[in-house]
Amino acid sequence: MRDLGSLDRATKGIDALYFTYPIRLGLMDATANVVQAAEENEVRAIMNMSQISARRESAGNAARRHRVAERVLDRSPVAVTHLRPTFFAEWPITMWDGTGTLRFPFADGRHVPIAASDQARVIAAIPEDPRSGHVINI
Repeated sequence: MRDLGSLDRATKGIDALYFTYPIRLGLMDATANVVQAAEENEVRAIMNMSQISARRESAGNAARRHRVAERVLDRSPVAVTHLRPTFFAEWPITMWDGTGTLRFPFADGRHVPIAASDQARVIAAIPEDPRSGHVINI
């Protein structure tokens, strides 16, 4: 996604795209390139995988970067829906210690994980009715 030429070719003739980027450096470049390619190729909708914690005051750098990426996408002429999931239901299994208890470093915090298959159904329905600036906390 950091290669505009590749994105240009990938977005030719499509109506909608699903944008997700790993939690590492490069999100801003990738976001700008996705916006540029989508605009130039008249893509109607972008579904952006963000983070539930994407807020200006978030303690984590990744969450703050996702918030800025959301604002960049919002400034594009393409209808953008931001998806802000909690943990995927499949992830905690990798942390299970076999005792019947899942232990996380969140003190009294609570999360309701969503199954990837349920999330896929939500994402697949968005291009049918794209809305600019729409945020879905899932």
